[in-house]
Amino acid sequence: MGDLIYVISVIVVGIAVIAFIIIMAKKRLDAISAETFSVDMDMQTDEALSAVSAGKEGNSADVLFESPHYDKYETLFNYIWSACHGRDGSQYKIDLLLQSLDMGHTLEVDGFYVQESIEKDLPYFCETEHEIEMFFKSPAPVLRGSIKGILDMIYFYIFTEKNPSKQEYWQQSLLDMAQDGNFEAQAALCSGYVKHAFSEQELAAFKEMYEPNLMRLAEEGNGEAQLAVGEFLMQKPPQKIAWLTKAAQQGLSDAWYQLGLTYESMININDDGHFCWDRLSDDEVHQLMVKKAECFLNGAKENNGIMAAWCQCKVGDYYEEGRLLPKDLQKAAYWLRQAIENGEDAEGTLEYVMRQMV
Repeated sequence: MGDLIYVISVIVVGIAVIAFIIIMAKKRLDAISAETFSVDMDMQTDEALSAVSAGKEGNSADVLFESPHYDKYETLFNYIWSACHGRDGSQYKIDLLLQSLDMGHTLEVDGFYVQESIEKDLPYFCETEHEIEMFFKSPAPVLRGSIKGILDMIYFYIFTEKNPSKQEYWQQSLLDMAQDGNFEAQAALCSGYVKHAFSEQELAAFKEMYEPNLMRLAEEGNGEAQLAVGEFLMQKPPQKIAWLTKAAQQGLSDAWYQLGLTYESMININDDGHFCWDRLSDDEVHQLMVKKAECFLNGAKENNGIMAAWCQCKVGDYYEEGRLLPKDLQKAAYWLRQAIENGEDAEGTLEYVMRQMV
């Protein structure tokens, strides 16, 4: 019995010694890591620390560690530093994030969406699932440069998730695109779509600067200008359809997409542009939806512009459902594959179609 007690005692002492060695080794490794991290930071040049994205004012990147929010988000801030340091625009992202926290915003799910923003290299850190979805799952794909998507971002930060810094970012993006010659951006600035984002004086200046040239080019047959005029400058469905049809006939997927949306809007919008609920019969509504599907099919076939992939994805849905286009699983699979090749998230729908074909 004494021998057994002795053996057990030796084992217990041995375990304690091993545990002590492991704890001390871990502390030493943590100290080395912290020291290495500090040295790595010290090795950064002053230029790198103060780098700011094009024309944006900001502080050096070490504001992350000086921030009053650091204690709460230490792990995330360290990750941000290591993941973003040296990337173009990283300083502007950090500045926007800290401004957001100063305004009382929080980082949901331990900063999951901020981390996803880093991995997807978004222009700034998103803080909610809805922000992420606006980039990737919206019918107006922001990351492909959709003007409608950019307008959605502006108004999201004006009315839904108030954030003046991010609002300003997208307003400036819209202005830059217009200045660079994007007709849809120019037309949007001349329309009522931006009336809550800019002053009356600015709106008048935009209208004077861009609208006469847009109308002249559209009348001369420029398809891109016709698309811009039909999408933003015309409010009544007959006028919109006239201009969008001219643009669509020149082979623009984006024009076919906008034309389809216009037909759908006519379910509740009369020829004078006024909202009228339940103004059409079920058969008339179905006819308009079929026209929309046919427009999307033409947009899918043209396979150009921002909205081609979206058209292809929706056409795949229509062929699978068999309501607006004749049910055809082979065609559904074809168009869904086209959409996926063009960057649309349609893998789940394609798998569903393929299971039906077995």
